[in-house]
Amino acid sequence: MDLSNADKTTLIKETLQLCLTEQTDKNSFVMIGDREHDIIGAKNNNIDSIGVLYGYGSREEIINIAPTYMVESIEELENYLL
Repeated sequence: MDLSNADKTTLIKETLQLCLTEQTDKNSFVMIGDREHDIIGAKNNNIDSIGVLYGYGSREEIINIAPTYMVESIEELENYLL
């Protein structure tokens, strides 16, 4: 990937194509994002998303886009992923 196409849907799709194997499927992946574009990209690729409420996007932006899950802190994200 040379990042020439910067829209999240395409970047996630290309990443999935590179990472998917016979031993993995889309259920093995989650998009972690702090902006609505991250969550939209995940939804467009049919993968789960975790909206973080501590990044560049506003709390309202993340809540309104309705990610699969939401976390308020890095510690909460760590606990969720473990």
